[in-house]
Amino acid sequence: MAEIEVPHPCDVHDLSGQEAAEVAFEAARARGRLHHAWLLTGPEGVGKATFAYRAARRLLGAPPDPRHGVLGSDPGHPVSRQVVARSHPDLLVLEREGPDGKPRKVIPVDDARRLAEFFSKSPASAPHRVAIIDAADDLNVNAANAILKTLEEPPPRGVLLM
Repeated sequence: MAEIEVPHPCDVHDLSGQEAAEVAFEAARARGRLHHAWLLTGPEGVGKATFAYRAARRLLGAPPDPRHGVLGSDPGHPVSRQVVARSHPDLLVLEREGPDGKPRKVIPVDDARRLAEFFSKSPASAPHRVAIIDAADDLNVNAANAILKTLEEPPPRGVLLM
């Protein structure tokens, strides 16, 4: 039996079943009442990481594209392409996948320490700086402690999606 390859959440531009969460996020963003950290919860496979990347694209300046839902944006837009390539200067992603592309057991503390430095800078080309931790459960104890300062002292125009 052939294994079905699942696309990485940064490559997904459509999401169903999360409309209420997307409406709430977009309403907060539109009113200028966006919290500095969002804890995305739910069972595996419901679209938490996909939601995070969709929200990141919008926060980083991709214009809305209603054909792709509430937080949808045009896959061909430069911001969308930068997010897919993980090359946007105002986006930081912490995940178990290492720089060599191989999965690690946890997100190490050295990766988590990059978060404070990332948020200490102003956005380079977007309205916000966005960090995605995929997933917070994968942080080792020291890494989890390293992100506490960011949570306790939120950066201006910074959004953390976990």
